[in-house]
Amino acid sequence: MSGKLFHRTFLSVSHRLPEIERMTRMTLPDLSGTALILEGGGFRGLYTTGVLDYFMEQGLYLPQVYGISAGALNAVGYAAKQPGRNAQVNFRFCNDKRYISAQNMLKYRCAFNMEFIFDTIPEQYLPFDYDTFFSSEVQVHIGATNLLTGSCDFFDKTQMDHKMFPVRASAALPLFSHIFYLNGTPYLDGGIACPIPLAKSMQDGNKKQIIILTKLPHFERKPTANLPLIRRIYREYPHFIEAEETRHIVDRRQRDSCELLAKTHQALILQPHKPIHISAMRADEQSLRELYAMGYDDARAAFPQILEFLAE
Repeated sequence: MSGKLFHRTFLSVSHRLPEIERMTRMTLPDLSGTALILEGGGFRGLYTTGVLDYFMEQGLYLPQVYGISAGALNAVGYAAKQPGRNAQVNFRFCNDKRYISAQNMLKYRCAFNMEFIFDTIPEQYLPFDYDTFFSSEVQVHIGATNLLTGSCDFFDKTQMDHKMFPVRASAALPLFSHIFYLNGTPYLDGGIACPIPLAKSMQDGNKKQIIILTKLPHFERKPTANLPLIRRIYREYPHFIEAEETRHIVDRRQRDSCELLAKTHQALILQPHKPIHISAMRADEQSLRELYAMGYDDARAAFPQILEFLAE
């Protein structure tokens, strides 16, 4: 099935999921000690969404998933086993001012309206399968940056309820979102301290990593451009400011680690290989569909290699 055809049929995939899982269960290798690593990137996360939808169509569910920011949103959709839902949310609402707009900053203190995304959409438009999410064998680890320490803390399903506050905190962009307090501790975007949560997965004992990145192979993050404003707005949190100041250095190190593990056959990387004309916070539906199709088609093309890697 092509990525474009899948756009027209993905909503029916969830109804066929038990059949798909029965067909593939006997052919999948042992998945213990394997993990998915999901980078963030705002709307660029639609590449990851396409990859994961193909995985779900094939019944491939790795037992551990580590997600940051937009990667956190993709992680919970994967654990809920709802192929197509995350794509449909973005296609349908990317131009809806309730979803993202400057007006939201004035009304909700968030450019992305978290109440609309996490409350209104699942309650009124596209239901989220909370029962499957919480009972799923897929364990999620969501990273958010601790403003007091400047490090990334991780949260699992035992620390979540239907409000998904750790996921909201993980996706809360500095300057474009209010601070989220989890157990009294202030948090913002996990991508500040940990753009790619590879180290956490390895610390947890996972031996094989499938890493889904949303940037091009030779991407180089530049130093944060708005540091003077960051320093002023978050002056109460010096460790967070330091994390922002060194973000580009940490990002480079983590990408180098991914490449090293791939060269030593401990990881497999999927990422876009042609320019993406989408920003983290602005995109049109057609561009999102094209990016989604790229991820879906890349996953399909790489799937034999993925199975071989998991079987090694």
